[in-house]
Amino acid sequence: VIKLKNAGDAELTPLPLGDSDKVQVGDATIAIGAPYGLSGTVTTGIISAKNRPVASSDGQGSKASYMSALQTDASINPGNS
Repeated sequence: VIKLKNAGDAELTPLPLGDSDKVQVGDATIAIGAPYGLSGTVTTGIISAKNRPVASSDGQGSKASYMSALQTDASINPGNS
């Protein structure tokens, strides 16, 4: 997420950062953020798998949903994922 100062009523266009359909195992990847409250954190790595099944739920006993994800070896922690 990028926060703009004084953007006013400017018409903004999203910047495409990548196309997950074109990613190949071995491609470089990056995670940017502020994990655990640490500012300016950047980690790098590679895509190590495609279409990795990942389950997600609300932790309250609801039915899990599944998605295909890209797996990376870049260190990802709460705040930069």
